[in-house]
Amino acid sequence: MKKKVSLLIPVYGVEKYLEVFLENLCLQTLEDIEFIIVNDASPDGSDEIIQRYLKKDNRFVYIKKDINEGLYKARQDAFDKAIGEFVINLDSDDFISPDFIKELYTLAINEKLDIVVSNVELVDEDGKPLKNSKSKRHEEDFVFSKENLLSLLSIPYATWCRMYKRELLIERQYSYDKGELYLTNFHFLEGVKSGLAAAATYYYRIRDNSMSSACNSSKKLQSKLSDESIHKFNQAITAQCVDNDVLPSYRLFNNLSFSKLNFVSCIYGNQSKRYKRLKNTISSEFPASTKYLLSNVSIIPYELAIFILLDKLGLTRLLLFIKSRGIK
Repeated sequence: MKKKVSLLIPVYGVEKYLEVFLENLCLQTLEDIEFIIVNDASPDGSDEIIQRYLKKDNRFVYIKKDINEGLYKARQDAFDKAIGEFVINLDSDDFISPDFIKELYTLAINEKLDIVVSNVELVDEDGKPLKNSKSKRHEEDFVFSKENLLSLLSIPYATWCRMYKRELLIERQYSYDKGELYLTNFHFLEGVKSGLAAAATYYYRIRDNSMSSACNSSKKLQSKLSDESIHKFNQAITAQCVDNDVLPSYRLFNNLSFSKLNFVSCIYGNQSKRYKRLKNTISSEFPASTKYLLSNVSIIPYELAIFILLDKLGLTRLLLFIKSRGIK
């Protein structure tokens, strides 16, 4: 029997946060949904915590692995088991508002949407609110259109704040190893309708191991991000049929998204020459005029705006030097 929404949830090394996360799932007010938990051979006490919640709420579905196979495989395994009309990926060290799924689903049904986005708030290790420089809060529901599609820049491109129609992902032959940015680009495809549910809030936890995380992220991106991978990404999304009416938005969104990824990839080892080379590739694949950027600057989060300004002033080399010293 089909469910309304399937929540896809990998678990690995998050024992400290897991109980809060699972408790928030139990508070979800939409009943006809499923929580697919994939324990990716977590070496801590996560299994014991999950077992308690399996008895507490019949909406839980549990996949326990004996071998760790990584985040993408865990998400794919959950997706393959899902029977929801819609799916959403969640990270088990964060948490969501009680009406999170209900608000996303209600807007999707009322407006006949393929994708629905939530607001995002930052919290610290203890779940207390932090000043949010990474995204902007929207106070009213809206449907994305040619005129407001670049509002996507005000929200992280991560999939954990997005609900997708499962059939859309099947039809477009999406697999999770293609990454989150690839999936976020579905907003720009012909025939795809999306919107934002303002009353749904995702609480993203900023953890204390940020230095270690930045170092690991930089190293991983160095092995993945290249001139060839950027070109292939553009080819793959274009082959999915980007709507010509939103092509300028598509190009600017990816220009800025890849520029951020490029910067992070170059932090480890202070690779300013690499940054410049990939920056030229990004500009070639996703040309975006400064005039168009300035006309949309009001929707850009503070952190991204500062990065763009420093880049335009030619101060990226200095910024890379400062950041690289922090993760040696």
